[in-house]
Amino acid sequence: FGLFLLVILVINIVRVIKKVVQAGSVLYCITDKHILIASGKEQKVKTVMKRNIRKKKIIGSVADREYNVQTVKLVIEDEEEHVLIESVENGDKVLGLV
Repeated sequence: FGLFLLVILVINIVRVIKKVVQAGSVLYCITDKHILIASGKEQKVKTVMKRNIRKKKIIGSVADREYNVQTVKLVIEDEEEHVLIESVENGDKVLGLV
């Protein structure tokens, strides 16, 4: 049981470190028809059409609460992976723009 808890703790710590490292290298741009997400050193750009968004909500994690930020989760039509707009200070306003 202790080993299981240790594995869960390590996984959560890695997630927090990944968010902190990526926070400065992700750019979100919301227009009237699209959401653009540029990330990484190569600045890979993902484009989401607003009309394809089927569900949107604010989710929170322990790290989000600790840093007083929020994550907006978007469920996109015909895509298996969800789009996350992470580490935003005004999640309600972002949700309204989406």
